[in-house]
Amino acid sequence: MTTDGIDPAPEERRIVDDALCWQLAYLHGQNEITLTASGPECTIQALLALVNLGAHVRALTSDEATPWQMAVRRLTLVTDELLATLLVPLDDATDAQAVETWQRALSEVHALQ
Repeated sequence: MTTDGIDPAPEERRIVDDALCWQLAYLHGQNEITLTASGPECTIQALLALVNLGAHVRALTSDEATPWQMAVRRLTLVTDELLATLLVPLDDATDAQAVETWQRALSEVHALQ
């Protein structure tokens, strides 16, 4: 709505950035990962969605340079590493490091929002 109370024509409305929509969808998907005493868990559907969304986010933001965009890109990389531990568990120390790195990256994104 404009300051005079008249709604602008559709072509004048601000179009939301496509990359931002993908980034927000990706961040919403992070809620599908739960940490349990035995490690991270999520459904296979969530795992596949996060991997695909992450690849799309990285492609859309390859030359972005804001701190938040860089943090989201980093989160996509560490999330892939975390999800890989679900498919091919390594030793406990490596898996724990993947969880810790993911938690730091997720916290960094939230701090920059």
